[in-house]
Amino acid sequence: MEYAFNGNPYSSDPSILPHAEAVTDSNGLKYISLGWRESAEATNLTYQVQVSKDLTTWQVLDLEPYSVSRTENGGHTDVKLYLPVSFADKLFVRVAVTEE
Repeated sequence: MEYAFNGNPYSSDPSILPHAEAVTDSNGLKYISLGWRESAEATNLTYQVQVSKDLTTWQVLDLEPYSVSRTENGGHTDVKLYLPVSFADKLFVRVAVTEE
C-alpha cells in the first residue's frame, strides 16, 4: 500500500489511504467524494474503483459517467471521484490496486 499510494514505509501516515466524504456542490446536489493517491513511481500498477452490494461480489465501476479530478502533486497524483448519493448510498466502494 505504501508503494501504491506513495507513502513512506518508515512512518505511519493514514492520510495516504483512500477516503470518502460527503460533499454538496454549488447547486445543492449531494455527492460522495472518494479520494486516493496514485504513485508516480508505480507505473506497473492499475487502480480500479470497485463496487459491491454485499462485500462478496465486486464489479469494476465504469468512471466515464462520473466526475473525476486528477491533480499532480509531486511524486503522486491526487484523484477524486464524485458519485451521486442516490447511487453511492446503496453500495460499498473500494479502490483496488493490481500489478500489471
